[in-house]
Amino acid sequence: MRRRNPFAALSLLSTLTILSLGTVQPAQTEGATVREQTLAEQPVAKPAVMNCPPTNTAATAKKPGGCVEVVTERRSLTVIGLGQVMAPADVALLEFLFGRRDAATASDRATTGVSIEAARKATETALQPVVKALTELGIPSRNITLQTSSLQSPRLLVKVEKPTQEGLQKTVLTVDQALQSNQSFFLQSTGAGYAVNNCQVVQRSARRLALSDAQEQLTSLAQDVNVQMGELLSVTVQPLEGSPNSIGCGSKVGVPNMGVPIAIDDATPPYDPSKQPEVQVRSKVSVTRAIKP
Repeated sequence: MRRRNPFAALSLLSTLTILSLGTVQPAQTEGATVREQTLAEQPVAKPAVMNCPPTNTAATAKKPGGCVEVVTERRSLTVIGLGQVMAPADVALLEFLFGRRDAATASDRATTGVSIEAARKATETALQPVVKALTELGIPSRNITLQTSSLQSPRLLVKVEKPTQEGLQKTVLTVDQALQSNQSFFLQSTGAGYAVNNCQVVQRSARRLALSDAQEQLTSLAQDVNVQMGELLSVTVQPLEGSPNSIGCGSKVGVPNMGVPIAIDDATPPYDPSKQPEVQVRSKVSVTRAIKP
């Protein structure tokens, strides 16, 4: 009688189990592959493409529903150019300020009831010798204006056409000599302003010099930082600091030293006999040029 192996059934069962387990994995893998293929075959919604207009910005980000610009500043060079022009004056305005010798007496008259009109007439009479001396010098009476609004310190304005340094000195000396025997007034101070008939021509010359100065600075700066200049981006005329008397060419234009701070008031600059009757006009511009990539 043949004896059965007790482990035969267990071995057969293990073999079937292993075969069964071996067939499960391919089925799962095949199922996963099918699912991936099915998802891949499904249509995917594509985002809307926005036609954004071209810009000068560095980058443009596209988003559904619109365009978002990412703005970055362009690389550039900016300098300040200065220009100055000296032109012979067409007109000089001398301003003489007088002081009273009898200031106390004038104050007493005001308290005793002397009218302002009578005091003004007395001032004009006392200064007539000065006006007469100027007309005899050759200055037309229409160019002489006596201001008596301040009885304590009246002013005399004298307009001199085609002024020269010698002519102005002679005019100032004439006024001073005419007051030597005056019992009421003395020459307290003298101011001088200068002007040209055509201011735009002088201003344009100063601006051209400022632009030329800016171009020279840009060329030098580009070489120093090792870049190449591109297109012109902007030119701005900068305001000048100071009073209208010192930065323009109107009826009162002084000749200030640029190294000295300019007063902000509109008073006529002091008369300087060593100065030529000239007009100084300045210009300041800001120039920006792009840097080539």
